[in-house]
Amino acid sequence: MLLVIFSILLAVLILLAHRGMLARTQPRLAWMITIARLVALLALTLIVADLKRSVTRPEKDQCKILVFADASKSMKVNDAKMQTRLQKIESLFSDDKCINELHQLGRIETQVFADDVQSTQRLDRINILPGNTNLAAPLRQVLDVDSLGLPVAAAVLISDGRHTHGDSPIQVAKSLAAAKIPVSAVLVDEAERPHDISLRTNETHIVADAGQPFAVQAFISSNSTKTEAVTVTLEQDGAEPSSKTVQVPPNAKDFQVEFKTSSTLPGKHLLKLQATTQKQDANPDNDLDCAIVQIQQPPKMNVLYLAASLDWEWKYIRIMAKDDKQLALSALVKANRSEDQEHQFIVENIADETMGKLAGDFPQTPDFYEPYDAVFLETNVFSQLSPAAVDALVAFVQNKGGGLLLRGPLEPVPDAFRKLLPFQETQSLLLAKPARATIAPQAIFTQDRLSPMGAPNGFFLPKLTTLTIPTQLKISARIALETVRPIHNERINAPLLVVHAYGAGKVAFTAISDTWKWRLESDQTAEIHRQFWKEVIYFLAQSAKPRLNPLNHGQKIQLDTTTILKLDVLGQDFKPAPDAKPILEITGPDNENTTLEMQPSLDEPGQYEALINPRMPGLYKLKYNAKIASAKDEIPLTANAIVVATASGPESLNLDPDQELLRDLARITEGRFYNLDEFKNKPDSIPISSRIPTTTSTTNLISPTILYAVFAVAFIAAISFRRRIGLK
Repeated sequence: MLLVIFSILLAVLILLAHRGMLARTQPRLAWMITIARLVALLALTLIVADLKRSVTRPEKDQCKILVFADASKSMKVNDAKMQTRLQKIESLFSDDKCINELHQLGRIETQVFADDVQSTQRLDRINILPGNTNLAAPLRQVLDVDSLGLPVAAAVLISDGRHTHGDSPIQVAKSLAAAKIPVSAVLVDEAERPHDISLRTNETHIVADAGQPFAVQAFISSNSTKTEAVTVTLEQDGAEPSSKTVQVPPNAKDFQVEFKTSSTLPGKHLLKLQATTQKQDANPDNDLDCAIVQIQQPPKMNVLYLAASLDWEWKYIRIMAKDDKQLALSALVKANRSEDQEHQFIVENIADETMGKLAGDFPQTPDFYEPYDAVFLETNVFSQLSPAAVDALVAFVQNKGGGLLLRGPLEPVPDAFRKLLPFQETQSLLLAKPARATIAPQAIFTQDRLSPMGAPNGFFLPKLTTLTIPTQLKISARIALETVRPIHNERINAPLLVVHAYGAGKVAFTAISDTWKWRLESDQTAEIHRQFWKEVIYFLAQSAKPRLNPLNHGQKIQLDTTTILKLDVLGQDFKPAPDAKPILEITGPDNENTTLEMQPSLDEPGQYEALINPRMPGLYKLKYNAKIASAKDEIPLTANAIVVATASGPESLNLDPDQELLRDLARITEGRFYNLDEFKNKPDSIPISSRIPTTTSTTNLISPTILYAVFAVAFIAAISFRRRIGLK
């Protein structure tokens, strides 16, 4: 206190002397002398006062400082200078200054996080992690680390504050507050709001008929403060790109743009929608979205007619099939007219190479039936079939999911095959007069009251029609067509067509042996013949499964997120193939190819998996090749699929930093909130836990060397100025 009073008195004397100098010399020189004297007096006073400051730090190497850096997908957002949030964190740790200052407080452990936490040795090179942002994960990690080994003195959370997944970070912060572990939060944001537009579509899967127009809608959001011209481009496989330029209003939310297009190519196709503007976009990943369109075409059914002899039914089914572009009919009929193996069969639409493998016999292995969706089987063929041939038909239905239609007497059917039938016994009947047949609803036939078959009163079966009526129906059997027959003065419903599911497929039996007569009676009965066979065949053929089935075909997958691609593989017997060797070739939007060996799934036998983590938005083409070890002579199976990677999910919905959440976390845990620049300037100012042992040291508030230098310069300057005015 005496020093302060003495210094004030000297300052007063200096100011009084200044008044005297103003009368005898120039004011400028008088002020320079006075200022030099005051500076010298201040420096001398500070030297004599010898001011100290106390520095309290944790005992070195007796505690940990945890540093968590956000590596989620929202950290890819650019600022106006096209620097990402992640690059700002990397820049913070590009030299050792920050880490070294933190190291003065304790042992440093650095980790990155998104959905979960991962340890890392460096924070100047960070890779984006998959998944969503879970701010509770690093906070919970602090508690876990604190319970093991050295206590945690403090934690630093560097993030944009986005929390899109997991438990509430506020609740975990309360646990940290109870444990007296302060968490300092460092906000990474943009000083200047970056320009960003985004595009999305709600059309995840569109179904349209071939050649018919369908609509695709895109929704544009913009953070621009002015009306902006945005060009939206629609690209579709097999078609020229089309584009529209629209004026998007300021701060638009879901501004709608609609395209109308069409396609004649059946199957699944990609629709890619992309928005572009003249200004550079801060987050180009959300400028693109995709939808899958399923172009429907009347299904193509491959049906095999299998019989031991020809009859009139085959002739008229063949005529019906030629008039139906959706039906591809093949036939294998025993001719019994030559000893020459090449002429023992009447063959229709079966390749010579395939027939050569049969060696004059009916098919013995299930792979013969691979191309077919359904088989029309005359029961007389069973007299020609070996047990292996019967097993092949069972596998076709049970495992592949093929459809089987039988016609004829039950006697030739072996016991090993009868388990597939929807009934136990049959009775033969010859109609002495026309009988009315009616369809059962919701079985096979569509109940169109305007069609001849769907009429309320049904239709008539011709006189002298031969029937093999199934009896003792199984519980699973459904009647699709029936008639009424008189028995002992009673009218009993008799099934004419029964069907049930067996394994993965369907089995039907028709009691009518000569539907060909319908073709000859009238135009109306000819139409009944066409409708009968068409709907029966379509119903049976719908359940057939391919041997290679890509389960992800046509899916949207998230950008920068690991997705499991799955493939079902069936062996030659149409059972799941556990010995397959599938290879997956992936072609990305940049036409770069990646080849992966798929691994067996732990969930399902015959299912295989591979991982994809797309880094670019757009279309990924998948080509599968599978070789089955047990099928040594079989060529590899192939299948193609597509998936689309887009910036979808909660990480892309809102990219604005959440400052308030970070402030709350720091406040609850008694930490400190920083922006990035503040933390960069003083990283060692973070609060330390009160439970950590500390050491206190004192240092000079101002370096004495600096004070002596200031005093010397000011004193010499004052003397020099006095000599200029002629004073000693």
